[in-house]
Amino acid sequence: MATLGSDTESKILGLSLDLDGVTLKPIRCYALSEDRRELYKELTGEIESITAVVCETDSGLVETLVDTDSGEHIKFEDPILYTEVAIPSLVEAQFEETGVWCLSRGTEQGVEAEKAILFEKYAEAIQQDPPGCLATLRRLLQAGPVTSVYSGGGNGNYVASHEGFALRMPPAEVPDWQMTNDKGELVDIPRPALNLRVWSPEDGAYNTIDPVLTGAPRTIEEAEAWFVSVVRKLKGSNYIGAEILDRLACSERTVSTEPEFETAGGFSNKWTDLVVATSL
Repeated sequence: MATLGSDTESKILGLSLDLDGVTLKPIRCYALSEDRRELYKELTGEIESITAVVCETDSGLVETLVDTDSGEHIKFEDPILYTEVAIPSLVEAQFEETGVWCLSRGTEQGVEAEKAILFEKYAEAIQQDPPGCLATLRRLLQAGPVTSVYSGGGNGNYVASHEGFALRMPPAEVPDWQMTNDKGELVDIPRPALNLRVWSPEDGAYNTIDPVLTGAPRTIEEAEAWFVSVVRKLKGSNYIGAEILDRLACSERTVSTEPEFETAGGFSNKWTDLVVATSL
């Protein structure tokens, strides 16, 4: 960690800082590293020099950020909960091995709350009978089981695509995780995180967070077994049935549903092969 000059350090440690009315007592500070400054840039803007300040509170240590030159306290204001959050306490997500880390808009506590409900939400969507949208069901089947915390939740109106939950992905990758449903509406396809981490002010390093959703399968064998059970349920549906489900999963689009179900294009991967191989 890069040290500061004695005058700058004294100035920073003498600041009066708070989060949502909770007084923070600065105990040490250091120059924020370039990689973390770049990661936080979408919330801190173009501030060139940022100091990380470790503070004591009645509930433990908190690390927050300050503009080194002006002394301004830089914090995230949650637009939904209307709370102030220290930016270093926001969870970071990685969606691919060696991929970039992306700053979420949720603390570890907030992400844990999402983990408790998101698998049930996803399971309801993929097992809906009759399905609310065949195009959405197709994409969910082709993507396979979602077992870790994911981005999504946009509604195309008041909530931007993939900004309805805590996690964020690189903006350029968002279109790859969108689709248009049968009603012509833009729909988010859940994108599961591969890894999660959060900065620890106690350790001065990142701590990993288990990304697996509550109630979700933990091994590939468990995920496959769960997926097969979903496929069997859908194939036993009076609305969908085995033939339509196989054709839906292995196609790129639906041409018509009446008088006969017709699809176009071909698609094949591990999960669609499993759909076809599964019998009642």
